Amino acid sequence: MVITLLKSRNPPKTRQYLTHLFCLADLTMTPNLVIWSFLVSLAFTPAPVFPATFTTIRVPLSIAPIVSIPRPDSLDEEVINNSELYARATIYDNFNASVIHDLDGVLNTSISSVISNILLLKERGLLQVDMLTAFNCTTWCLDLPISEIARVTGKTMENLKGNPDPVTVLEMHDAIIETLEDVYCFDMVLIEKSLNMFSKFLLESQWALFAAQIVIQAVQCRANILGVNATELAELLRTDLATLYGYTLDNLNKTFFQNFLQLQVRKNLFETRTLDDAYAIAELTEAQGEGKTMLFFAGARTSSINFNLRDLEILYDWQKPQLFAIENIPLSSYLSQCSVKTSNSLLAVSKLLFGQGATEPTCNVAYVLSRSLNEVEAKFNALTAVETQNSLYIFMTATSISSWFVMDDILQLVINEGIWVEIPSASHVASAASQNTSFIKTCSLPEVIASLKNSNVTGTLGPLLEINNPTFRNLLLTTYGYSYNELISLTRAPLSQLSNLSVVELHAIILGALVDRYSISNLSLLLDAPGVVDMHVLSTLPSFEWSRAVIAVIQASFAHAADALSLNLAAGSRIVVTNQADGNPTILVNPSRVYFSPRVNTSTLATCLLGRNETDIYAMPLPEYHTLFIINIIPIVEGKIIIETTALEDLLAENNLVLRQIWNRTVAEVVSQYTGLTAQQLRCLYGWNQFFLDFINEITWGNVSAFRLCGAYEKLALHRILVQLLTAPTVNCFTTISLSSSSYGVGESDGIVTIFVQLVSVLDPKVEDNIQVSLSTSSISATGGTDFQQIPNTIVTFQAGETGQKTVTINILDDKIAENDEQFLVLITSSDSDTIILTSTATITILDNDFVSLSWQVPDNSVAENLGLFTFSLILNGEIEKNISVSIAVNDLTTNSTDYSLLTTAVTFTPCNVSSTKSVHLLITNDQIVEPAESLALTPSTTDASVNTTSTVILTIQDDDKAQVEHVNTTYSFPEDIGTAVLGVRLVNLAGPLQTDVNVSVVVIAVEQEPKEQFNNELTQASSLLTFFAGDVNNSVRNISIPIVDDSLFEVAKQFFVLLTPGFDDKVEVQQPTQVTVTILDNDPAQISFTSSSYNVTEGQTAAMMLEVTNGTLGSSVNVSVNTQDGSTAGKSDFTTTIPSVTFLAGETGPKVVSVVAVDDEIVEHSEYFTVSLSSNSGISLGPQASVFINDNDDVVVQFTNILSSVTEGSRFATVQLSATGERAINVTVKYVQVTILFEPL
Repeated sequence: MVITLLKSRNPPKTRQYLTHLFCLADLTMTPNLVIWSFLVSLAFTPAPVFPATFTTIRVPLSIAPIVSIPRPDSLDEEVINNSELYARATIYDNFNASVIHDLDGVLNTSISSVISNILLLKERGLLQVDMLTAFNCTTWCLDLPISEIARVTGKTMENLKGNPDPVTVLEMHDAIIETLEDVYCFDMVLIEKSLNMFSKFLLESQWALFAAQIVIQAVQCRANILGVNATELAELLRTDLATLYGYTLDNLNKTFFQNFLQLQVRKNLFETRTLDDAYAIAELTEAQGEGKTMLFFAGARTSSINFNLRDLEILYDWQKPQLFAIENIPLSSYLSQCSVKTSNSLLAVSKLLFGQGATEPTCNVAYVLSRSLNEVEAKFNALTAVETQNSLYIFMTATSISSWFVMDDILQLVINEGIWVEIPSASHVASAASQNTSFIKTCSLPEVIASLKNSNVTGTLGPLLEINNPTFRNLLLTTYGYSYNELISLTRAPLSQLSNLSVVELHAIILGALVDRYSISNLSLLLDAPGVVDMHVLSTLPSFEWSRAVIAVIQASFAHAADALSLNLAAGSRIVVTNQADGNPTILVNPSRVYFSPRVNTSTLATCLLGRNETDIYAMPLPEYHTLFIINIIPIVEGKIIIETTALEDLLAENNLVLRQIWNRTVAEVVSQYTGLTAQQLRCLYGWNQFFLDFINEITWGNVSAFRLCGAYEKLALHRILVQLLTAPTVNCFTTISLSSSSYGVGESDGIVTIFVQLVSVLDPKVEDNIQVSLSTSSISATGGTDFQQIPNTIVTFQAGETGQKTVTINILDDKIAENDEQFLVLITSSDSDTIILTSTATITILDNDFVSLSWQVPDNSVAENLGLFTFSLILNGEIEKNISVSIAVNDLTTNSTDYSLLTTAVTFTPCNVSSTKSVHLLITNDQIVEPAESLALTPSTTDASVNTTSTVILTIQDDDKAQVEHVNTTYSFPEDIGTAVLGVRLVNLAGPLQTDVNVSVVVIAVEQEPKEQFNNELTQASSLLTFFAGDVNNSVRNISIPIVDDSLFEVAKQFFVLLTPGFDDKVEVQQPTQVTVTILDNDPAQISFTSSSYNVTEGQTAAMMLEVTNGTLGSSVNVSVNTQDGSTAGKSDFTTTIPSVTFLAGETGPKVVSVVAVDDEIVEHSEYFTVSLSSNSGISLGPQASVFINDNDDVVVQFTNILSSVTEGSRFATVQLSATGERAINVTVKYVQVTILFEPL
């Protein structure tokens, strides 16, 4: 808005008028709009007289006292002499008091000119000192240090004073604005646009608007420096946004900028101070420092950083899970697992541990402690449906840390909180906290655990723990191999009570039972648990530690068993194997222990005594170990107790035996029988060498009695006896005779077997008595007289002084019968009490030398698949006197096991069978599957060595199934330009995939509607072979492709047949219909039309209507029917057609004549017409109908009935009659002339 105002002689009125006007227009002031009304009521406050040395300049410049604006030195005297004037006068006053208000002129005026002009205005009375109030800026003005102007603009004080070039008001203003923009970080142009005002010439109230915007931009600029928003910056400065935005520029300088600088310093400290330095400043050792959280070092007042959690959230965009970790997780939880240099800054360490933005924590432990469950689930593929998992499982899966004694410190859990934290899932924790699953997945794992602890305090967690308690109870029982029945036996508590125990209570019972069962002294030591861990803590272990507890139990039990096996029971140690209340054995050892040397260690127990790998034993499930303990370890311990504490005669007495009755048995055999200990185990237990073990494996008790221990040694324990045998010399306790061997083998065809009787020792070599023994035979399976020559008692005599051995020969009888090896006994006895028979019995085995063979008898080696049961005969060739079992096996050559069932898998030939033929039954599977002929081989086998020949029979199964095929469609239509006609043929009714290829013969047959040679021009395929391959299944389709020739001739639709036949493949059956019709639809245009759209004919004449091919070329005959339709007057009686249809042969173009005869009917009528149209079922295009017009050739004769007529004088009219001759179908109008005759009177 531009207002032109002439200076009035009455300024007050003018000003009053303008006051009302401009008050309304204040906020939209333009450079041409002058506001006076704001100056009226301001109080007068004199400004001090400034010396010529300038330090600050008032902003805005327009209302700055002239005295404060740098000026040339030459004007100092004038200003000082008029100090009151220049202390109050402003550039605004210079403009306002001027007669002509030229703002641009003022702005472009030098400061010196403004000073001179103000004095001139005063002298002219246009400016009164006591009326000057613009300078009195109470709130919003700013004293801007001139040093800042110099810094920003590069102008010196002399430049600002106007040396060497004068400085205009606008130049000074621009310098000030440039400086303000730099100091307060704003863009004046943007503020001017937003306020729709210029900043070059302002009063305080207007400047207040600018100052408020400058404050906003200054605050936002500092917020941008930190990467935060203005509200967040206010929080960082411990104030609010309204307070910041209410600041003046002076407040910004004195408060905001100072506080912001302090904030930057604190931020810089956090980002540069090392963790080592933070420890030192807080006067903490490294260990003490690691026990603090990151928030401690960021927020401690002594650290000068003094950030709270919200500060860190704002400055570094850390999210809720990260902030929780910063506030609650001690650094030790991270530093024990993550590679972190304490020489890094607090921020660098924080980024490594908590991540920031897109930067992730450097190790998995840090990640899972500082990121939400959603993020953890996304990062670790092994974690799915994380809300259904428990806290410890999540931690283990993410970090691969599986030790509870490590993770409890990391997660800040008490050592006895393991199972309690493990039982509830994350979703259970959410429910206990009245939150949903989506919320809990936004929390970190430490937050979930904290919520879990809080819910336990409030009591909301209990019911949710019960949900998973049964699962963990069952897992507990399974892990330790206990059943409720066993626990009932141990505790005498009812099932109802046991099944309602907490997991911890049940675990305590089981651990106590295991400690008792395996006599374990300190289980916690084996678990490597830190500190003092009692049984209660062990019972609270999470389930993933149960397996380690099982290993510890096994290790403790195994070590206890090895210790027991090392004890010397004869030296005072005592071992007892007793049963617990649940019936399970336990090993008890008295405190007074004396050990063998070397001792049995766990490795010896595992590898030597049990033949196991020690590591494998420790890896066993507890039930498996307990089985090993009961079946293997306990018997060894019990054997040790027996061998070391029980006398031999007591052991024999339990079986009603005395020592002499076991003389023929070896020492090792008897030891093993009564102690269960093998020679190998004796070596492991007592360190005996292999030579001694071989010795006791060979020496009999008789030998011991005769040559080693002559006294009543049977009163000693077996261990004592064996120890004595170690060093006992060879002596003669008796005269000893023995068979040279306890067994002999002889071939049936050898004829004889020679038995040796040895004189082993003589009690007193000086005695010159003969020594005699009696030798006899006894049948076992061999028959005396049939298989060997039975001998009566035969006396074998050793003459006095004779040594060595005597021989006895027995005849062996040979036969031709295949039989088992047969045995008989040779026995020697003596009636002399001083003679001991060591080996008194020898078993003679007659080895059979006869053989038989097996062969097949098969009616036919080729059988039909639908035969069903097929029977073979297996023939034994030769005589037998034993059962011979023969296994029958099928070797699939091309068959598989689904093609048959072998009903006879074994046969046995017995001596009592009359027939030596056995039937073998094979059931052929009629499987409805199309397959080739398949072969299998039947092979007999036997372990009987007397069967020396077997044969294999090969059977071929001839398939009787056919592949049924059919056309996919029964009819097909293809356009002539299709290129290739594709017809589908598919398999149907298959019981399974084809097992062989089958071929279908395809024959294309022409329909004899055209000459065959012409039809063949349309096709390029007459027959083919279609193959379905092995593996094809029901509805597998093979396509018949028939190329179709596209020509340019119009033809009627052509048809041909496609016939499917099995051809030469007897495995194919074609389903009806075997033949389908294929129609080729012509695509070539052609048209037959009348040569004219209308024809004329007179009644009785013939109209020749011409037809011709008006478009295209005919490639086949086309028949066109001619059809007439009545016109408006013509009917069927008015015309006849002589040719009802017209045929165009292939290649013809016409014209062809259609004759229509118009009937001559003797009836007078109008000209008539009718229409003629064409029709054809050939598909050809037909032209429009034609009209035929019939011209009538008949007349009507009209005449007067009377030639003369009379009329009476005076009548007005005379009547004349007419008559018409001839039939007429239309009205006939006759024109007549009226003649009026006027007669004149005579």
